[in-house]
Amino acid sequence: MSVQRKMIVVGSGVAGMAFAHRLSALTRGQQVEIQLLSKAAPQASNSNAAQGGVAAVIHPADSW
Repeated sequence: MSVQRKMIVVGSGVAGMAFAHRLSALTRGQQVEIQLLSKAAPQASNSNAAQGGVAAVIHPADSW
């Protein structure tokens, strides 16, 4: 599959992650690559304040 469009979401906070998730749903079945950029390290891409509400999958062994 060759990617026809690339989309970049800047910011991995709650809004950025929610937007990337929604964008993924809206483009399902299309040839789209979505990249999420964060200034933080991948290990810091979650929220302790969300009490389990937000977590990032950063390794293939992580559960979805």
